[in-house]
Amino acid sequence: MSPSLLNRVCTFLAFAGMFVAGVLSLGHLMNLTIPCGTGSGCEEVARHPSSVWFGVPVAVIGFFGYLAMGVLSMLRTQRGTEGGRGLLNLGFALSAVALLIQTGLSFYALMFLQRTCDWCLASNGIVLLLFLAHAILSNQHAKGASIPPSKSPMEWSYVGALAILAFGGIGIVATQMREAAGKTPINPEARNLMTTDVLVRSDGPFLGDPKAPVTIVEFADLFCPACRSSYPMVRSMVQESNGRFRLVFRHMPLYKLQGHELALNAATLAEVAKEQGRFFDFIEAVYEAPEDEAKTIDGLMQILENLGIDSRKAVERSKNPDDPAFKRMYEDVELTSKLGVQMTPTYIILMEGVEPKVANTNTLRQILSEPPYAPEQPEPR
Repeated sequence: MSPSLLNRVCTFLAFAGMFVAGVLSLGHLMNLTIPCGTGSGCEEVARHPSSVWFGVPVAVIGFFGYLAMGVLSMLRTQRGTEGGRGLLNLGFALSAVALLIQTGLSFYALMFLQRTCDWCLASNGIVLLLFLAHAILSNQHAKGASIPPSKSPMEWSYVGALAILAFGGIGIVATQMREAAGKTPINPEARNLMTTDVLVRSDGPFLGDPKAPVTIVEFADLFCPACRSSYPMVRSMVQESNGRFRLVFRHMPLYKLQGHELALNAATLAEVAKEQGRFFDFIEAVYEAPEDEAKTIDGLMQILENLGIDSRKAVERSKNPDDPAFKRMYEDVELTSKLGVQMTPTYIILMEGVEPKVANTNTLRQILSEPPYAPEQPEPR
């Protein structure tokens, strides 16, 4: 392959990388769920603290890295490499650093999170090809073959077409993610079950005023990254509503998913904590604990001990299907099945005289900020 053609391949790969990193960046910045293959863990990887460096999502850093490599390949096209290999060395160094970082992140996700992200693996493949392409270009230059300068309109037409495909693709996927975020994944035939009598236990517990006019019923899994990241937002809305909102937490343990094997136990332990008035204390402690620790029996036992609960006895109870705490938890599992809840977290908003409303993380705040749910504003004096 000639150096000029190989450089065009570098340009193509850079724009392909911008597409992948751009989708991941939008998902992170706009709090949208990234479309992912069956059995993959895109959401878990995207929500993990390792996906953010110094307050900046790694995907955003990757996007600008791909952009830099694209600019370098276009400069090589315009100026050529006959006068030196500075642009080649810079591209080679950048692709090498990117490959090292990308491989390290993928290894961490696989070994420590036990998850793979299809988009991240695609980026890994793109970076590897960019590194190999730059290595071949450097080798060709060392043997006397260089990229001749070109100002042909066809070259810029090629770049323009790639830009349209990459950024147009980002726009299309972003639209799909926003449309998916607006959907309410629940069985429409189960609306007869969306009542206070069915969804709210008379004995609570409640976060907020038990007599609040608006009830937010949350179906969540204690090991769900989206539930973990959205819980502070929901808690804040309840606390700042001046007694207008209350939160009811219903269990939807995703125990069949990899990494959620202890979800049933964790949900049952929350019910054990409820018996001692520490239900929401346990929920919040699990969400605030390091994710790797919270997903282990030892980590859950430590949380119980910190709350003054006999952890050994509680764990034994969580393994007994005949225990009252386990039965209460499993009533929630059966309820989610009847409702047809398909994802966590899912919220059902209840208010007397108002038709129940289903929301997700992306729509909850907007719905609650509008009448008839919005907290009453004090009249100006």
